[in-house]
Amino acid sequence: MVELIGQVPQTIVLVDHALTRAFDKGAIGQIVVEGDPNPEIFEAFGLSGSPAPASPAPSASPAPPTEPAASGSPKAPGSPGTATQVSIVAGSATFQAADAPDEFASSEAPADYSVNELMITLGTTVTWTNDDPGMVHTVTASDGAFDSGLLQSGESFSYTFNDPGTFEYFCTPHPWMLARVVVMMH
Repeated sequence: MVELIGQVPQTIVLVDHALTRAFDKGAIGQIVVEGDPNPEIFEAFGLSGSPAPASPAPSASPAPPTEPAASGSPKAPGSPGTATQVSIVAGSATFQAADAPDEFASSEAPADYSVNELMITLGTTVTWTNDDPGMVHTVTASDGAFDSGLLQSGESFSYTFNDPGTFEYFCTPHPWMLARVVVMMH
C-alpha cells in the first residue's frame, strides 16, 4: 500500500536507500510544496487501484510528568520509574553531513534534539515531542527496538527503557538527525 501525506505547504524529503548511491554520490533531495494550507488534497490508493482504508494518525499521548529537558551536557540519570522529556527542536530537519564531529554533542549545530545524549537508569520513560512547526518527524531506534511512526508537530511518543545499553535513534524522513539514550543499571 502507498501512504501519502497531503498537507500544503510542506517539504518532502527524498532518501534513496540504495547503498551504492548513498555512499558514493549521496542520495537526499527535497521537494517544497507551496500553496494555501489544505490538509485534505489527496486520496490514498492501494496497489490494486482501489482506495486504501484510512490509516489512523499516530496517537498523541499526553506527556507524563517530566523532568526538565536539558540543553547542555548529557542528562544526568534519574531514579528508576522516572520520566524524561526530549524535544525535537524547531529547524531540526536542516541537513547535516553524515558523521559530523558534533553529532552527539550538546553544542551540535544545527541542533536536532534538546538532548543529544540522554543518560538514564533502567525503567525510565522517555517522551519525545515534535516541537518543529509544520514538519513531520519520527523517533526510530537504529536497532529496531522502538519506532514512533510519523509524528505531526505537537505530537508525542513515549518509550520505557527496561534494558541497559546504548540506543541510537534517528528520524526516518531526516536520517541525519541522530541522538542516543544511554541506559544504566542504577
